[in-house]
Amino acid sequence: MPLAGLFGKEKERQGPSSSNEKDVRGAVIKLQHNTVTLERKLAEGGFAIVYLASDKNGRQYALKRQFISEDERQLQACKRECQIISSLSSHKNIVSYVDHLITQGRDGVYDYMLLTAYYRTSVLALMNERLMSSRCLSAKEVLSIFCDMCEAVARLHHSQTPVIHRDLKVENILIDDRNRDAPVFVLCDFGSATTKRGSIATLVDQIQ
Repeated sequence: MPLAGLFGKEKERQGPSSSNEKDVRGAVIKLQHNTVTLERKLAEGGFAIVYLASDKNGRQYALKRQFISEDERQLQACKRECQIISSLSSHKNIVSYVDHLITQGRDGVYDYMLLTAYYRTSVLALMNERLMSSRCLSAKEVLSIFCDMCEAVARLHHSQTPVIHRDLKVENILIDDRNRDAPVFVLCDFGSATTKRGSIATLVDQIQ
């Protein structure tokens, strides 16, 4: 197995995977407070697709889009994701919220769109890049990633209503290298997150 395959495929910056991909390029998307134009697909998961989008001033964003049909739990999960990110995105280690919109079509299908800051790369991409050149992350880099994720998780767990992310993995750690001397590692993808109320002991049991 090639070394780059040890950590799975990097989904960012792939080309179109279907004929529908050509149709979305240049599409204008209107959210609650922002209007953006889709440029290309960044990533695709089991339920959602993430696009690179830009506004009229050339600022770039990431747009997560998901269609939900007859699945109330999934709809509530999307609403919860928006609520969590919008309330916590001021933290440097949590993905920055910009806007969102949820609409329902005549066919009953919900169209969920979440607009966030665009981060050019991820920890997974960095790991695969290093492996391709037979190098590893330095101890300093590993500790930096670990410490930043501890800060993000601590912010979640110490919220007024504690949040459990439930999907911590390298694919969900982005790298913020904008105007900084050192990169900042950012936790994203709150689609599986839950909010819990109760005692600390109860929360510990739920997290475990």
